[in-house]
Amino acid sequence: VWSIGSVSCTTSNTTNISVVNVNSISVVPNITICNGEGTNLTANANGAVSYTWTGPNGFNVTQPNTQFQNLNPTWSGVYTITAAFTNGNLTCYNTNQTNLLVKPDIQFSITPVGKLCFNQSLNLIGPSGATSYTWTGPNFSSNTQNLYIPNVSTINIGTYSLVVDLNGCK
Repeated sequence: VWSIGSVSCTTSNTTNISVVNVNSISVVPNITICNGEGTNLTANANGAVSYTWTGPNGFNVTQPNTQFQNLNPTWSGVYTITAAFTNGNLTCYNTNQTNLLVKPDIQFSITPVGKLCFNQSLNLIGPSGATSYTWTGPNFSSNTQNLYIPNVSTINIGTYSLVVDLNGCK
């Protein structure tokens, strides 16, 4: 309103405001798996019209859910999901993140023993650096890194195996 003396004038204008409802994106915030395993990245946002995942090693997928197989520790890192929301005139975005940790395991082999004579010693060397060790065999079990049986006899004939655990990865 403008006034000069007793005369006043009024002017007005209108504008449209376009508002896009941008909802939060739900994800699993932390995923921990072992080397060689797989997992899924899943995202859900009410009203989203598109999704894009990005992450380590140039990872880029344009869908809300994706499946990984046979991962190794180089795939560990932060994965970001971007969801788009629109009202037809305007597109807006929201993001969320998940952290993927692919824990390493210990790759090893056991040297074959072959044949032993009665009363010889069996000595098998396990890999170093594990959290725990579990040796099993006929009439035998041990939780040491190396397997040592002095004075073997026929009760020791059979297959021996070692399970190595590195922080939960066997």
